[in-house]
Amino acid sequence: MRNGSGPEHSVTSDTEGLFDVHVDGNESATFTAPTTAGGYTFHCVYHPEMHSILIVE
Repeated sequence: MRNGSGPEHSVTSDTEGLFDVHVDGNESATFTAPTTAGGYTFHCVYHPEMHSILIVE
C-alpha cells in the first residue's frame, strides 16, 4: 500500500489482531492479507472517519 499524503495512516482490521499496518506520509508498506476469501473491514486509527473493506477472492 502507498500513503501518498503527508500524515501517517494505518490499515487496521476491525477484527482485532487480524492485520495492523502503519505507513508514514509519502511512504509505502506491505502486509500479508488474509488468505480466506471474503470481505475484511478496516479503518485508520489516526483518522476514524476513514474506513473501507479489503476483498479477498
